[in-house]
Amino acid sequence: MTGLSITTDGANAADFTVTASPTAPVLPGGSTTFTIQFAPATTGAKSAALHIANNVLGKNPYDISLIGQVLLFTADTDGDGLNDASEFQMAALGFNWLVNQGGPGGLVNALTSNLNGAGYFTPSQVQALNVGVPLIQRNATTGEFKLTIGLEKSTNLGVPNSFVPFPFIGAGTVINGEGKIEFLFTAPDNAAFFRLQSQ
Repeated sequence: MTGLSITTDGANAADFTVTASPTAPVLPGGSTTFTIQFAPATTGAKSAALHIANNVLGKNPYDISLIGQVLLFTADTDGDGLNDASEFQMAALGFNWLVNQGGPGGLVNALTSNLNGAGYFTPSQVQALNVGVPLIQRNATTGEFKLTIGLEKSTNLGVPNSFVPFPFIGAGTVINGEGKIEFLFTAPDNAAFFRLQSQ
């Protein structure tokens, strides 16, 4: 078999890329291999068709259906309380992202009920370590996190609740080469205390 070439088509063809092509010629009884990478830009089920052109009578081209599914750490298709990507990664332990395994006696319940014993902590336990300071949360719609940093100033620590907002000013605020925020300002007070708050 000579003249091998691979093409893809279909609605999601761009999500499937041939990263290693087959070698030719392939002698009778021989074999060759090729590699396809599935790297979609969007979520959901994806499909495409792969065509291997050749010179085998009645077999040109070889047609192969390609199917892929995007699993996310933010999606729970079966509604059992554990996200799809985690269930897929733990498939060797019996987890199935398509089957609800929650509830009494279920794998998800067994996992979450015993995490403390394995040295892990729940979100509420981590939050308890930061009393009064909320943890950064992911926006369920956009998938983005928002970090808010504020500066406060007090000229007299002896006065309760004396810290007041000390806003960052655009002209004096830059992000340096290390990706850290720098705020340049002057303080006319004889003594001043500054407190950084973030959430």
